[in-house]
Amino acid sequence: MPDEVITGSRARATVLAAGGVLMSALCGWVLTLPDIGLKGLLAGWVGVPFFALCAVAGAWQAARPLTLTLDPSGFSISRLMGPPKRVAWADIEPFFLWTMRSTSLVAFKYREGRRPAQRSALERANEAFGVDGSLPTTLPIKPQALLERMNRLRAEAITAGGDR
Repeated sequence: MPDEVITGSRARATVLAAGGVLMSALCGWVLTLPDIGLKGLLAGWVGVPFFALCAVAGAWQAARPLTLTLDPSGFSISRLMGPPKRVAWADIEPFFLWTMRSTSLVAFKYREGRRPAQRSALERANEAFGVDGSLPTTLPIKPQALLERMNRLRAEAITAGGDR
C-alpha cells in the first residue's frame, strides 16, 4: 500500500471556529444577565475561554488542515503543534466509534503493553472515557466509512506483516 494522505476539510474547521465564536459570545452574554446565580457565573467564566479556545483551534485547522497519513506500517495524525502522532497498526486494537452527544469519533485503544510511555495530558485524560486516541473530526469522510476503512487497513497490515 503506498502512502496516502487524507487532508482535513477547511469548511468543517471553519464551522468549528464559527461555533466556538458563537458559544463564547453566548457565554459572555450570560455573564451580563442580572441574577444569574452561581451556575450562570460558572457557565460564563468557564464557557468563554473554553469556547474561545475551540474557535482558535478551528481557525487554525481551517488555515492549516490536519492530515491523516496512512502507510503499510501504521498511520500518522498531524497536530496543531508539535510533530505528528505516529501509531503502528500492530500496536492497537480494532477501531471503534465513540459517541458523545451528537458527535461520533473514530477512536482506538492500544493493545496491552503497547501504550507509549510519554503521552500528552489530553491523551491521559481520555483514558477515563475508554479511549487512547481518535482521528480528526474534520476529515472529509463520514465516521462509519472511516471506521470501516481503518479496520480493513489494520487487518490487512496485520495479516501481511504478522503481529509483532
